[in-house]
Amino acid sequence: LRAAHSMIKELNEYNRHRASSGYEPIDIGIGINSGDVILGTIGHKRQMQGTVISDCVNTAARLEGLTRNFGSKILLSEDTLRELSSKEMHLFRKLGKIEVKGKHQRVSVFENIDLESTQTKTDLLRTIDNFEKAVSDYENENFGSSIVGFQNVLKENPKDKAAQFLLDRAKRDHVLSIESQKGFKKSA
Repeated sequence: LRAAHSMIKELNEYNRHRASSGYEPIDIGIGINSGDVILGTIGHKRQMQGTVISDCVNTAARLEGLTRNFGSKILLSEDTLRELSSKEMHLFRKLGKIEVKGKHQRVSVFENIDLESTQTKTDLLRTIDNFEKAVSDYENENFGSSIVGFQNVLKENPKDKAAQFLLDRAKRDHVLSIESQKGFKKSA
């Protein structure tokens, strides 16, 4: 997590330089997961490179990809959050259990909001209870309640991209749930 923070801070500095030179800023997202890996060297005499292989690495890569959907800088798995010795010194928001490509079980994902601007951090913390309640409702398939919850979060903080993403998912899953129930009743 400290390394991710350092990367974001360096990127912010680099983007200030880019802006003063008339260039667009660069944005990155970082996914962090913890677990066992296999580290090795592959290639041949003329071209060798190090690599890591494991389910853990795959999950971290998938979390990185999800940063765009959630509008997050840093996403962590529950395994990583559990391993942090200094978690009380950081600000996290649970985004829920997410299906990660290549995994059979959903992964609990958390957003680290330490490096957000003061205003963004204030907005996210002001709505965190309602947000996490809506996440819980979604996980329990109380889609109607989760939809209302995410809508309320967005009324207070319209820039909350994670709330918008999860609202869209809740609406989609609510429709699928209704269609599924109708199909079940027809065949019964």
